[in-house]
Amino acid sequence: MVKKKTDPVDGCAHSLAELEEKYKGKYKKKEIQYYWETECKPVTEDVAKAPPAAKAPAAPRLVRSRSWLKKVCGIPLLPCEESLAPLLEAFDTGGTGAAKQAAQLELLRAHPFVDRKVKEVSPEALAPDVSVQVENFRLMVVQFRKWLKTSVWKGKGFDDGVYLTSALLRKMLPRGFTNFCFTKVGESPVNVVLRGFLKFTGLTAADEDEDSKATEDAAAFLFHGYTMEDAQRFLVTTKSNGENGKYTFRRVYGDWYCFAGSKNTGHTWRFGSNVAQLFPIPELDVIAGVAPKIIAFVDRRLKSLEEKQRLELLEAVHQGGVTIMIELNDAGHEHIFPIEESWVDHVAILNDNGFPWPQQEAYDFFDRFTLRRVRIDAYDMEQLPKIMEEIRKDTSTEGAVLYLERDSKAIGLLKVKSDHYVIARRTRETLRSALVKPMSDAKASAALPKVTKRLEEGMASLTHVAGWSADAWPKWAAHATAFADAWMKAFLQGDDMMRKALVIEFHNKFGSLYERFWRTHEVLPLTDFSLETAKKAPSCATVADMPTSPVSTCVSRIEKGGVAEGSEPDKAESQWQTATAKTVNCLGRAARFKKDQGVGPELTARAGCLPPRRECPFEPEETSTFFSRDGGLTWVEAHKGAFIYEFGDHGGLIVMADDLKKTGEVIFTWNEGESWYDFKVTNTPFEVDNIITEPNLTSTTFVMFGTREDGSGVVYYLKFDSLEFPACKGSSFADSVSSDYETWTASDGRGEGLCMLGQQITYTRRKRTSQCWNGEAFERPTVKKTCACTEADFACDVGFVRQVGSTECVFGGADMMPERPALAVTVTGGRS
Repeated sequence: MVKKKTDPVDGCAHSLAELEEKYKGKYKKKEIQYYWETECKPVTEDVAKAPPAAKAPAAPRLVRSRSWLKKVCGIPLLPCEESLAPLLEAFDTGGTGAAKQAAQLELLRAHPFVDRKVKEVSPEALAPDVSVQVENFRLMVVQFRKWLKTSVWKGKGFDDGVYLTSALLRKMLPRGFTNFCFTKVGESPVNVVLRGFLKFTGLTAADEDEDSKATEDAAAFLFHGYTMEDAQRFLVTTKSNGENGKYTFRRVYGDWYCFAGSKNTGHTWRFGSNVAQLFPIPELDVIAGVAPKIIAFVDRRLKSLEEKQRLELLEAVHQGGVTIMIELNDAGHEHIFPIEESWVDHVAILNDNGFPWPQQEAYDFFDRFTLRRVRIDAYDMEQLPKIMEEIRKDTSTEGAVLYLERDSKAIGLLKVKSDHYVIARRTRETLRSALVKPMSDAKASAALPKVTKRLEEGMASLTHVAGWSADAWPKWAAHATAFADAWMKAFLQGDDMMRKALVIEFHNKFGSLYERFWRTHEVLPLTDFSLETAKKAPSCATVADMPTSPVSTCVSRIEKGGVAEGSEPDKAESQWQTATAKTVNCLGRAARFKKDQGVGPELTARAGCLPPRRECPFEPEETSTFFSRDGGLTWVEAHKGAFIYEFGDHGGLIVMADDLKKTGEVIFTWNEGESWYDFKVTNTPFEVDNIITEPNLTSTTFVMFGTREDGSGVVYYLKFDSLEFPACKGSSFADSVSSDYETWTASDGRGEGLCMLGQQITYTRRKRTSQCWNGEAFERPTVKKTCACTEADFACDVGFVRQVGSTECVFGGADMMPERPALAVTVTGGRS
């Protein structure tokens, strides 16, 4: 008996075969089958003839569209979003202001694909008796993928796939959305929203870093239902090569507050607060430093204005309810192109609904308050193909953002990426994972062929790039391989300092590194930034104790020519989870530890052997996994055997699995190894290849994958949110009883001093016993203090050396003197 549809709407009145025939060519067969099974209720003809049961009348604005999705307020809802219809109705009828904003917040809190992180603002950043709860909203891509139980919409990219699928999120959730809820006794709560751009895409696939398919429906990302045909002109704003940022100002309970953050973060402080103390800029972590640098700029720029102009700016932003969009060009954090000096460009102004002002009005605003802005050029729509082609061929910029306007009103944004940028980005991402991270002497010989293959596969897959062809992509791969070869050779031929500088340059100054090779086919010389940064990182070397000792001793060195101190030999015998192994000597670190990884400066774990063995065969009975929470100064045996592990939640969660034999179990700890919990994921043991999480190690979700005995692969998704820990509180007032955080100061364990490399650095970390999550948005506060110089901070002059453990400079013999010493130079026993 043929199944029929009872839904009277056109499309659902047909059998499956009729439906497939009717929409053949318009929809994929799998899509039609998917909606047949999930959206229309199949019944037999006999059932269809029976008297229908009484049904409640449908909501007047709830109708079935031709795409089988229910529409509310003109927005087609996914099946999992239909329960949000009343909130969408409230938003649509809320007018402007607080009512509309409240409906939007409630909708985002309830959406199944939106993650909400909550934290409290430090009292030091607020007026007395005022408290602020911060809600940061982000896409939960993992949950979206879990919802995708069929092939429909798969292969749409990462967040692009969510935005392409959900029209509701395209309208409601920009790239970066933070709500600040102010409360004060005797006063009504006040909400302030700091928002980013609504999601926008390229006009064609060539304008995306990856082929996400989002450009197949570019019109869906335009505003107010407009299409490309509605645009009368477009304005080109040159894309800066930096990080997206945003800021705004509001008067709350009589005080002025500033709000600022990077693309996905948001922070607030009362104007006049000590921003440097509240939001310290980490010296070596450029990614964590983006938001503090933006905050420092906003605070500095506001304070630089004369009082009258400052008040005018504050009032204008407050009254308009706007968010100002900027790009931070940081000389210490390059992406694809060089940045010689740091500066901030203003790029757009968003109204309280998230839509951009007309660009000319925004630029008039920037000029009124002398705010630096990017260049803008206006063109008629007939010139669009020509201008886009010019941008794609440009080798000096990432691309551009186009503002489509009609009647001086912004109706949409488009991005255009240069081919050069997309190719260079693919080169960087491939080499970062395949070459730079795993680089070592032992792996160098096998590294390049594997990297070459990865690069060839990567360039061949860039079919969405406008300049791609069968002749072009091999040239791209050859250039990228030559770059990889030059970097690897420089790394292997360099000393410890040069190797550190090369890695730093790759991660933080890639634009300069790549551009230099593009021009000269050489990766050297490195920038002063990378060389200076490398000096701040401790290194380890094996040296001879000269001039009297013939025995080679392992020493920890801070700078060449400084004091070299021998590492303490291993003393403590390990006991299960209790004994501490003293600082392991340098040779032992090189020979005995299979893997070294950490989150922040104090947390690290290693697999190795117990004393007195000096060679480690990595057999199960000879190997243990150790954990350190003081930067490697002391170690605790966390578990017998070698385990593969991964950190999450900024180090607040450690997940491990057996690394030397097949297993079906996972163990984890939330209190840094004080107690461990295990659970079984499968009854069929398999060899674990790796446990991974997102790159910044801030999530509580992990992926574990490996190989079964029959050679088949297996993947397990581990989510620890079910522990339902609350968010940690009190990072700004660490060490107090009410805070979940404590401070830790780095030390090398020599003497009572806490100075390293001329600085005393104090970090904030979660207390070991605090059963809570740091959260992905957590940013570690750091306080630095310059130390007074001691004798250990001085180095021996040319020709003089120190014995290990001594500060006295002694003449090293004529062989240590240069062949041609410079004239008029007095050789002394010490220099600063």
